[in-house]
Amino acid sequence: MDLFLAAVFLMQDKTAEETFKHMEDLVRGAKSVCVRFKVVVTEDAKIQLTGSGALLLKEGNKLNYSITSLEAGIHDKEYHFISDGSQIRGSYHRVDRGAVRELQQATPVDLLGNFIAGVCKAGVGGLLTYDAVTAFLGVSGANPKTVPLRWKEMLTVSGLRQGEADTESANAIHYKLHLSADTSAPAAEMKVWIDPKTNMPVKRIFSFGNFTATETYEEFTLNGDIADEKFMIPKERK
Repeated sequence: MDLFLAAVFLMQDKTAEETFKHMEDLVRGAKSVCVRFKVVVTEDAKIQLTGSGALLLKEGNKLNYSITSLEAGIHDKEYHFISDGSQIRGSYHRVDRGAVRELQQATPVDLLGNFIAGVCKAGVGGLLTYDAVTAFLGVSGANPKTVPLRWKEMLTVSGLRQGEADTESANAIHYKLHLSADTSAPAAEMKVWIDPKTNMPVKRIFSFGNFTATETYEEFTLNGDIADEKFMIPKERK
C-alpha cells in the first residue's frame, strides 16, 4: 500500500471516529430522545424474530420503551417498560394470554445514562430488549431475579472505521462492540449508517456468531416536546 492510500484510509477512519463520537455527544446532551424502529433477527441466515417498537427518553430518568415481536412466526410478544423517574414498571404480554408477568421497582439512579449508552453503541431492538427484560422483569421463575443494567459501564467500542469503497456498506461506520469489561473477549461486529444531515443513525447491523440483528430507524430525533403523560405508570388493574 503506498503512502497516499495509507493516508486516505487513516483520514477516513479518523472521520468515522469523529462522526460516531459526535452522534454520541448529541444524544447524551439531549433533553429528550425519540426512536421508532423495526428489527429483524436472524440465526444462520434464517429469520427468527421480527419486531417494531419505540423508545422515549426524557430528563429526570423518564423512560417509555416498548417492543412488539413475532418470534419464529409463532409467538406474538410485547414488552413495555415505563419509568416516571422514581418507579419503573416492566410488563410482558402475549397476544393469546394477555399479561404474563409484571414487576414494579425503584428506578435505577442512572437509568437514562445506561439507555443512552445502549442506544448509541448497541442499538434498540436486540441486546437492549434482552437486557431490559432481565433488569426490569427478571429471569423466569417463582421469584424472578433481576440483573442491574450496566451498559454505561460495560459496553465499549473499538476499531471505528469507514466501510470499504464499492461495497454495500461503504457509507457505514464499522466497529467492534465489546459486551464486557474484558476487551480481549469475543466482540460483536457492528455497522451503523449515520445521516450526515441529522447526525443520527438510520440503520444498524449487530452481528455476533451466527446471530444478526438488523435495525432500521423510522425516527431518531432529539429535544422534541414529549409530554410527561407519556411517562405515567398506569394504575394496576384490579
